[in-house]
Order: sequence, then structure tokens, then C-alpha cells
Amino acid sequence: MLNKYKVWDKQRKMYIEILSLIHHENGIDGVLGCYNSKTDMPYIMKDIELIQYIGIKDKNDVEIYDNDILMLRHKIEGEMFDWQIIKVIYTAPRWIGISSNGLWTSLNLEDYTQICELEKIGNFYENPELLKNNIKLSKEEQIKVDVEGLKRYLGR
Repeated sequence: MLNKYKVWDKQRKMYIEILSLIHHENGIDGVLGCYNSKTDMPYIMKDIELIQYIGIKDKNDVEIYDNDILMLRHKIEGEMFDWQIIKVIYTAPRWIGISSNGLWTSLNLEDYTQICELEKIGNFYENPELLKNNIKLSKEEQIKVDVEGLKRYLGR
């Protein structure tokens, strides 16, 4: 997978267009970017968040990046259930999600694409309030989602 990035300007609180990455012998040192389509500016790493594409797209063909917020949905018996809201993070050696109630997902995000539907609903920088929304399923709905998800994951 080709490394692909976006950049969040911490001071201006906006995404900036990347013109080029500034490399140093120890890795990426900064970026040359512009925020108003007119001015090329160098940005050093302490002023920005370099956000990596994780190599997965959501159900609408939207690229998913580090710190994006996703809705996970399960389709069970013809009915779609909103199951979990997660924030995408990297923990070596894979991309995973942390749920809105603070629990880690147990599967690699790529595995989730096999058992449920992913939809990008925002990102941590512009929509942190989305992580405060907990999904309330009835006990019966939660059992259906858990059992069906496990069956799909195990290929049964």
C-alpha cells in the first residue's frame, strides 16, 4: 500500500493541502503545504498532525484515515443495526478502533469489513462530540448482533 496522508493544522484548526513531505534521515520532518490555495508554507511536525490513510474505504467509497470516526453496522435478518461508534487508531502492527465507551475493538479493522458495514461519520479533529454518542441496543438486539457477527467472522 502506498503511504497517503492528510495534514491537520493544530493552530488554524483546519486541514491543509500537502504539496510535499519534508524528509530527514530519521523520517518525516514536516510538510510543505498551503491552507488557502495561494500560499506555500513549511509546517514543522509540532504544529501539525500527519494523518495516514489506512488502506480501507467505507461503504460509500470514502477513504478512512487515522482518527476518523466510524459507525459500524450489522445486517441481521434483513435489518440493519447501528452497532458501535469507533475512532480509528494505529497500534502496531495494525489499525484498530476504540469504541465510544472507551473499549478497544478486538479485531483488526480490515476484519470488520468482512462482518459488518463501515461508514465514516466524521473525524476526531472536527467532530469529537461524535465519540460521546453511545449506541443503545436492547439486550436482545445486542445478542443478535454479537452472535451474527461471530458467525460471519468464523465463516459459518
